[in-house]
Amino acid sequence: VLARLGAPGAEAVLIPALEIPSHRELVRQAALEGLADVGSLEAFGRAAVLVRAVHDDDLRRTALSVLERAGSEDPQILDLLFELLGDVDQEIVGTAIEILGRVGKLDASRSVRRLLALAGPGVPAERAQAIQAAVQAIRRPADAAEKAPAGG
Repeated sequence: VLARLGAPGAEAVLIPALEIPSHRELVRQAALEGLADVGSLEAFGRAAVLVRAVHDDDLRRTALSVLERAGSEDPQILDLLFELLGDVDQEIVGTAIEILGRVGKLDASRSVRRLLALAGPGVPAERAQAIQAAVQAIRRPADAAEKAPAGG
């Protein structure tokens, strides 16, 4: 709420809140989302640490969402997403695939190669479809280019 209201000093309150354990990690999730809302440079780094280090699925998904928002133009997000493609939590893998479909254009050829490497024999049909959708999204021309008038 502090972040959405643009309260001065919100970042100074939110950073320590990332260390406060709570039921279902709700405090840490809210603090992380708040940091992203205020455009904090801390948001990306803290989210990257949390998505790797914590065992709470909801907090990890929040961290992934923040990573996408805070780092969608940062090539470092790709390295983290590639790392998460090998995660033991299949929901995290699925979310990483979806996010790669949205930000993979930062390094399209490497993103496509990494995704297609997951699509080998024995991959469940649902996962194969998600991989294919992400690959198609990466290969699709930017929306602005599609909507630009011809010869303009």
